[in-house]
Amino acid sequence: MRFAFISWIALSVVSVAYGEPIETITRDISLTSTARSESLHSLIGAITLQRGARVAGTVETGNGEVVLEPGSEVAGKLSNTTGTIRIDAARVGGLVSTTYGDIYIGADSRLEGGILVHKRNVIGLSLGDDLKLGIPVGRSTAPRVVIGPRATVAGVLRFKREVKLLVSESATIGPVVGATPVLFATEQPPN
Repeated sequence: MRFAFISWIALSVVSVAYGEPIETITRDISLTSTARSESLHSLIGAITLQRGARVAGTVETGNGEVVLEPGSEVAGKLSNTTGTIRIDAARVGGLVSTTYGDIYIGADSRLEGGILVHKRNVIGLSLGDDLKLGIPVGRSTAPRVVIGPRATVAGVLRFKREVKLLVSESATIGPVVGATPVLFATEQPPN
């Protein structure tokens, strides 16, 4: 299996249109309209899938926004640590996860693997997500998770920290663990 490593020196935005894995350290990745890729990974940078783009595996960034435009698809997991995750009339086959980012599941989107919001990181002892002893670091405000009209989130919506969970009355969701959904009846959630 080959992969493409994009040098952080040469490019500020990587725009791709082929089917291999893409990895970068400090730059944004934009998968062009109707393009295909094996996976997308960025340590510090945003990732965008334009209309109709497809990723056969995972999409992940440590520090950056993830945007799926209408008709795009990620067959595997989609994750970040910080930055907004925005899914607009798109499909994700695996788990969607974050620690500090807001999650917006737009109208007519489909998530088949559920949602996970991890506990905040700590300076001290950390044994996975279950045991974290020490001084919390990072964003202290509760992430906002919005599930829009006619969206479907199959699987468990698991929240290991406080979140503001807003769910459209026309959305279909799986079991919720760790949060209480607030329902809304309009096209846009309340502020």
